[in-house]
Amino acid sequence: DKRFTGLSDNMRSMNNKIIHFQTANTNIEEAIHYILGVRERIQFTNEIGSKITESNCANNVEQFIEYVEQIAETMNYFKQHPKYIESKKAIELLSEHKKSAIQMLDDEFKKMIGQTKTEIIPTETLQKLHLIAKSLHHQKKLNYRKYFIDARKQVFKTFLHHKSFFTGVGAIAGIAKDLGTLKLIQNAGNNALLKGEHMSLAAKFTKKAGFDTPLKQLKAQAQEVLVLPGGGDEREDNKLNRFYQQGTYPFITYMKRYKDALKQERELVEKLIFNPPYGSNIDSPNDLFFQIIEKSRSEFFQRAAEIGNDVRDSEAIFVILDVLHHFKKIKPEFDRVIGLSDLEEFHNELEKRVPREMDVYKKNIGPHISRSTPNAGQVHEVTSASFLFFKRLLFYRDVVDDILKIRFELKGRDKLNRSHTFIGKEIRRILTKHIIPALKEKMNDYHNPQLGHLFLLNNYFFIYQQLSSQLYIDNIKEHDALEIQKSYKEEYALFLKESFGDFKQMCQFMDIKKQDKLKSSKKGPYRHKKVRKMIKNRFAAFNAKMQTLLDLHKNFVVNDAQIRVDLRTKVSDMVIKHYSKMYNQFKNVPFSVKNMDKYLQFDPDELTKMFLSFYE
Repeated sequence: DKRFTGLSDNMRSMNNKIIHFQTANTNIEEAIHYILGVRERIQFTNEIGSKITESNCANNVEQFIEYVEQIAETMNYFKQHPKYIESKKAIELLSEHKKSAIQMLDDEFKKMIGQTKTEIIPTETLQKLHLIAKSLHHQKKLNYRKYFIDARKQVFKTFLHHKSFFTGVGAIAGIAKDLGTLKLIQNAGNNALLKGEHMSLAAKFTKKAGFDTPLKQLKAQAQEVLVLPGGGDEREDNKLNRFYQQGTYPFITYMKRYKDALKQERELVEKLIFNPPYGSNIDSPNDLFFQIIEKSRSEFFQRAAEIGNDVRDSEAIFVILDVLHHFKKIKPEFDRVIGLSDLEEFHNELEKRVPREMDVYKKNIGPHISRSTPNAGQVHEVTSASFLFFKRLLFYRDVVDDILKIRFELKGRDKLNRSHTFIGKEIRRILTKHIIPALKEKMNDYHNPQLGHLFLLNNYFFIYQQLSSQLYIDNIKEHDALEIQKSYKEEYALFLKESFGDFKQMCQFMDIKKQDKLKSSKKGPYRHKKVRKMIKNRFAAFNAKMQTLLDLHKNFVVNDAQIRVDLRTKVSDMVIKHYSKMYNQFKNVPFSVKNMDKYLQFDPDELTKMFLSFYE
């Protein structure tokens, strides 16, 4: 036992010595590692100054930032080993190098961001700016934010005043001599926008299109182009083929490019500005983004409030609808960039203007119909212009339907009833409450009742034709077309009654035997002086009445081809049947010695041809 106990003590002593030697070995290794680390960092401290001086931050940003990170790491090392006699001196030297390097990064950032004169920054430049900003943020050197905000504000200020939005493409597009020239100018203008060229290119293509007019004058003339018949100016009566072209309003281009610029700026801010520590009073990236775009956003909404003010009153509604139509397509992207609050206000204000513009249009229908009277009873230009107005509205059906639905709901009339869509319901109301009553009132301006009924007949037929087309069938139910058809058939019956009354009066001149019971004289049939005079009077009266009716009816216009044929047939059958009999009865009787041609003025065959050319 004693020997075993002694052996155990010896072994324990040996183990303690082994542990001691192991600890000593570890300490020696750590000491060597420490000495090597200190040596390496001392060498780095001595060399980094020259490396920073010789390094070109602009050419190799990654390497330069790596130096800054190494300086910070070396400083931390010496701070963790303060017992080293040279630690304090090394920290002071490294601090100077770090301060110098950060200042160089700051200066480079300021220089690069100051050179970005457009809203789009090249990818390579953006990557360098991102690395510098990240390093400056990490080093808590945040002055770069101010440089960034000031520079980007200036870029957006310049962006807002690009003349191409309001004088280049937009101003000259409206005065093209033909659609081909218009397309040429529009394409050229779009390319100019993409390339950043503005007034010079617009002037170039203005000259190429044959316009020597200065751009300022073109801008003024552009207002004369945006016209819809039935607007607020008498001069529009002679400009039925001139109206606003979809997609040409300058604000649409401006809005799309502004959205793209905001999107790019948002991405740029998120790339260069980093979230501050929790609880910090430093502005967040989102706050800085809105600081940059604050002025441009205010100006955007100011220009939005002026949409349509620079065009004819009659065209404002289509400019507004076109802007809403294009805005609807890009609204989700806009929302992701700046949020819905301001956009909803902008959107709602534009939508409110549409019913107001439509009310103005409806108010003008009556006065414009009363202004002119078609000579031959044709379709009134306001009737045709109204359906052009409807057709253009239907191009924006989704936009208009949403607006009208809200309006009808507010008035408690949200049921569609006879219409498939709310715009169809509004078209039906305009027809029944404004256009048709104005046409009926206009009918009374015709002194000849036949023309009055013909005027209504043609307008009803035109309306019926339009409502029977697929465009309107998709929006208005068939019942309304049938109601119009019923009205125009009633007018046809009234027109027949008035017209046939005149033709029936002539029949009394055509059956001489029945009316006068003429007797033959001893000299032969119808040779009695009194009888000859009576025959002359009958032919003379017929000729005078027929000439009057020909002069009147040859100018009448009937738009319905079927009714036109029916009228010709009825008139021809009624007149020619009786006149041919009288003509053939007396054409070989010498009831006039000198002037037979004077009384036999109308040949039945020639008269038939005249009737068959009526109402074109």
